[in-house]
Amino acid sequence: MFENTSIDDNDKISRCLIIPNEEVDVILGPLLQSLFTAIKELLLRMVPEHLPGGKFWNPDESLMEEVSSAKKHNKLPEFVFGQLDHLISYRPNASLLANEAYIMFSFNKTSTWLRELGEDEKNRLLDESRKEGREIRKEFIARTKSISDERFRLQKLKKQEMERLEASRVQRAECMTNDVCYYGLWQTVDQINEGMDKLSGNDKELRCALQTQLKFRKSVLHQKHSDKQIFNLSKKEPGGKYRKLSVKELKDNLCELVKTALDTGSKSEVSAYDVPLLVNKRILHKFADGQEYPGYVINVVPGFPQWYNVKFDNDDAIYSYNLHEDYKRGDLKLSVSQENA
Repeated sequence: MFENTSIDDNDKISRCLIIPNEEVDVILGPLLQSLFTAIKELLLRMVPEHLPGGKFWNPDESLMEEVSSAKKHNKLPEFVFGQLDHLISYRPNASLLANEAYIMFSFNKTSTWLRELGEDEKNRLLDESRKEGREIRKEFIARTKSISDERFRLQKLKKQEMERLEASRVQRAECMTNDVCYYGLWQTVDQINEGMDKLSGNDKELRCALQTQLKFRKSVLHQKHSDKQIFNLSKKEPGGKYRKLSVKELKDNLCELVKTALDTGSKSEVSAYDVPLLVNKRILHKFADGQEYPGYVINVVPGFPQWYNVKFDNDDAIYSYNLHEDYKRGDLKLSVSQENA
């Protein structure tokens, strides 16, 4: 690797690196292979054009001449930005154009160049520069406006993209909520067994129900777990291919999530300054169709104090909703009647 580099035989560090060591040499080979593999991947990602086959691997003479004046370090731009930072702090009311002129005048050694000119030539150049000052200021104002417009355009595009992503997220959450409303949110192991018993004999429907529960807990309830793969619906095999998890594996993962929520999460209602206590209260819940449906808040979803189990009048099913968000949006009202459903 270093053909033209001489090594000092008296260097203690180099001697220590090349002396055989039975204890270390056994693991040194695999460690170096792993290290060089990681370095290779890093170089392929960061400087692919400087590696064999890249356009800068074997540059021609014209390219070498073109870059001959380029600095091998970034000290100069760092120094320039340091000077600009100092000027902004020292005279904050100065315009960017004035700071640019000061830095250019200093770094280009313009004063030394002017002193070497004859008096007539120097006066002529100074007069021309004064006349061009107005045009330079116009160009600076146009350039500043262009930068401002481009920044505003990028901010607008970023805002639109964030709105699109948020709308997409809300739509996915609504779809998952509708799906979980169909099966019901299984909040205990007994409810999981009961729900699966109702779907027994239909493996496709069982898989769909379990996947719905896992997706809802991950993307809507935002449940956390030490094993992030517990929300996965498939598993990578040693050969590199992915296979779908079996119904039993999906059930085991869901049971683990339920147990974790019951063990670590809050089982009682948490008061909020802008939302009243809702458990054991009758409510009017407005949906997308604009209709208000009367119901009764039974309890909190274990582990998720903002989610509540609700039973609506003339409906035997139990539904789970984030009533805090609905209340803040004005889609939830407390009913005058406090009688249990």
